[in-house]
Amino acid sequence: MPCNRSAQTALSSLRLINAQTGNAHIDKLKYKGCHIRFFESYSLEFWLGLLIGIIATGLYSFDSFRKPSELESPERPETKFPPNELTSEGEYLKSFIMYFLGLEIVYVLFCFLGPEVVSGGILNPAESNSSVVDKDTFPLWVALVMIGILPRIPILSFMEESWRKLMHRRAMIPKGVQRIARELRGTNISFDADFRQKVREKKRTVCSACH
Repeated sequence: MPCNRSAQTALSSLRLINAQTGNAHIDKLKYKGCHIRFFESYSLEFWLGLLIGIIATGLYSFDSFRKPSELESPERPETKFPPNELTSEGEYLKSFIMYFLGLEIVYVLFCFLGPEVVSGGILNPAESNSSVVDKDTFPLWVALVMIGILPRIPILSFMEESWRKLMHRRAMIPKGVQRIARELRGTNISFDADFRQKVREKKRTVCSACH
């Protein structure tokens, strides 16, 4: 009898394990099925347009981030330099990645919202039922508006300029250079006699080589 009870207990355990494994397998299949249905709900033209738009937005962000976010002023000579020369390479790269990801997230979000939602925010509710742009070509349309039209309209380009200025400030552009300049102005730099003598000898060597 004890042996039969042990065998029954083991058999029940195996059945429970098989049931749990089967349920996990079914859940996994359902999870994969949801992903497949999500991708299949968009056409190949949509995904190709999305990829092209992501690349175009990335190229735009690379070119735009190099533009100064501060107005050039004669009283502030650091504003004449490009932003990548006003901070370290590491800080510039970190801020650029955040700026790049911000633009890409906005682009992808608008693409998946669809022309109906975007048209509803631009047009009247009565007109939003018929989308202006086809769903398959919508990612290309969003990329065109983001990197081709909005930057040319001062009122609408304010968001991108503010985001770029915020990321420049995060990289200490140009405040880092201003702080270093103040520290150098307040530092008393003096050279000893040996150093000055070496500089004079170097000048003589250069002058004699030129003649």
